[in-house]
Amino acid sequence: MPEAMASSAGAAPVAAPEHGLGQRMGGLLFSPREEFPSILARPHFWVPLVCWMALAVAFTAFWLQKVDAREFMRAQIVQSGRADKMAPGQMEQVLETQAGFFKPISWASTLLAPPIITLIVAAVLLFVFRFFYAGDVTFAQAISITAWS
Repeated sequence: MPEAMASSAGAAPVAAPEHGLGQRMGGLLFSPREEFPSILARPHFWVPLVCWMALAVAFTAFWLQKVDAREFMRAQIVQSGRADKMAPGQMEQVLETQAGFFKPISWASTLLAPPIITLIVAAVLLFVFRFFYAGDVTFAQAISITAWS
């Protein structure tokens, strides 16, 4: 009996087959219960993160072509109620300054937000599952689950 236990305990777990992007996305949409164990077995987070960033870049490029920075900022200031408290000359000066920062900040947030959000959410989930549920989760698994979700 001890030999049987030793041989079964020493056996390596069967690795889940590697899925391509399309197969993984389909599995996550239609059978997530079967797909998430394969993500845990091979935690890769770069593919969904790069796809998220590519979509964000495409949206930002399209949006920045269509929006007028000065009018957008003017509408935001008027909507916030700060326009009534500004002098007429001050409004134009503020619009000029903010319009100059509009595109760089849009591009920076487009490129930096996905990885930062993924890292923060993965760290919070890792903390919760390790310390409150005593789970055996690695940071690579937490970031992979976060990125694919």
